[in-house]
Amino acid sequence: AAVSTIDHPDPETGAPMWISRAAMGLVHGQSYQLITRERNVWGDVGTPGCSAEFVVDETPPDASAVAPGQLRDIEPTFGAARDDIAYSRFDEFTVAWEDVTIVEEESAPTELLVYSVGAVLDASGAEVPGIDPAHNAIELPRTGSGDVTSSAVAADVLVDGETYVPQLWVRNRAMLVTKLPTDGVVHDSSPPEIAGSGAVRDVASDGGDDAADVDHQSATDVIRGAWDGLDEPHTHVSALRVGLGTTPLGADVIPWTTVDVSTTTYDFPAPAEVGGSYDDGQIYHVLVRPTNAAGADAIHASDGVYVDTSAPYALWANDIVYYDAVGLATRLTEDADNGDVDVHDGASRVRGKWKCDDDESVADGGRGVMTYRWRVCDSAACDGEVYFDWMDVGA
Repeated sequence: AAVSTIDHPDPETGAPMWISRAAMGLVHGQSYQLITRERNVWGDVGTPGCSAEFVVDETPPDASAVAPGQLRDIEPTFGAARDDIAYSRFDEFTVAWEDVTIVEEESAPTELLVYSVGAVLDASGAEVPGIDPAHNAIELPRTGSGDVTSSAVAADVLVDGETYVPQLWVRNRAMLVTKLPTDGVVHDSSPPEIAGSGAVRDVASDGGDDAADVDHQSATDVIRGAWDGLDEPHTHVSALRVGLGTTPLGADVIPWTTVDVSTTTYDFPAPAEVGGSYDDGQIYHVLVRPTNAAGADAIHASDGVYVDTSAPYALWANDIVYYDAVGLATRLTEDADNGDVDVHDGASRVRGKWKCDDDESVADGGRGVMTYRWRVCDSAACDGEVYFDWMDVGA
């Protein structure tokens, strides 16, 4: 047995002591105990004290029996499926193992080893900063199944489109570690974007022009949306859903419907729940919600289409005499009869004045601009002689 002697620094207080010694020739796999004896200045020797037994272990746990497929990357969410994933949008990594057997005879008499995600490697083999090997470390049997999640990586450390390989660290009581890599995951936390213009368009409900965005429509039976495809540079688009809502935030009119990822137009027939007809005076937003292979998704909304089934109306329309510039300015002011005349000299120009309104355009916050046309005829119903036909005068 190896013997080392050290003088007690302060025999009056009983202070704790420590001692170390190297090159003792201890044998791997052999159990040992530390025995201490105290001797005072007169040579009296106290009762020996024995430490707990310890085993010399020079080798890490043996994981050579762990086969491909027994170690998996899974989503770091509660209740996640234990199927291996190839893509991830998260800033944490979860490693699961199924029915593994790890050999560790020397320093695991309790059959327990410590498991943790001790490191994550990037494509170059460098360790991703911020992974704490002690985070969520758990003691579990050498055989069986389990899972453990890493500490979270700081924002902007993980790069979309890059492959990351988590390592499952298995540690024995001698603090020796075996590192088991998974097959890795491609990180992609950015959802797909709308290609081309980047916008979802409300388009003519008859499908006549899917390239032009419209702000109003009179049709109440269907609303149509269009977009220029999807852009997903890091992985691929795994799912596409569309919906219709009264706000850009949610599909409260027509719920999310899964469509083919190549879809670029979609018709939303008015559902029976709203009487088979969209409401006059309501704005509706076409919603497109793509999801990438890592599960990242986003809602892209159109600026909305305003359903307007009623025409503008005239508050009044009058004939006024054409005067010179000064007189015209005077006659066009708001007076009792708005400048209306009943008799015209027949020689000077005929000039009209009117005031119109459109309840929907006002309620819509001015999304639409009213335009005007006028004509002159010899009867109020314009069913007699027409002196000049409809003429556009703009907004």
